[in-house]
Amino acid sequence: MSNAIRCVTKCTANTPITLDCYHGQCHVTRAGPQCFCWDESLYWYTGTQCSGRISKVATGLGLVATVLLISCIVFVVLLVKRRKEWRRNASSSIGDSWYENDGGIWTSPDGFLFTNNGASAGGSLRSFTPSLDLVNTDMPMHIARPSLRPPP
Repeated sequence: MSNAIRCVTKCTANTPITLDCYHGQCHVTRAGPQCFCWDESLYWYTGTQCSGRISKVATGLGLVATVLLISCIVFVVLLVKRRKEWRRNASSSIGDSWYENDGGIWTSPDGFLFTNNGASAGGSLRSFTPSLDLVNTDMPMHIARPSLRPPP
């Protein structure tokens, strides 16, 4: 060109054979022209010409978010399943014959003595008669509010 020698390679800009390094820069090496990508610490590149840039940070955050989402879904499913099982067990264990599940005498540190006749004789709630011989009627009673607990 105009009495000057010019070396043209695939890395020379504005020529028909220019190698397009999308997110990088072209350099001539002993192996020939190659693309060297920018920000390789932040991105993965899918092509040899620095195309198809994938963010390492976004991939890591997406992976963590996916694991958390799946963990939450599994936790909720197990919680709902456990709650249904607990309700089923609670409704079946507290029925009309709850007093027949115990096999004999109930005692209290305050001197109450109850005999569970229904458990030993196969009777019903109507045949239940407490023995009140040891009751001190002068002592005030404080009874805590009852609550249901799931079976062990």
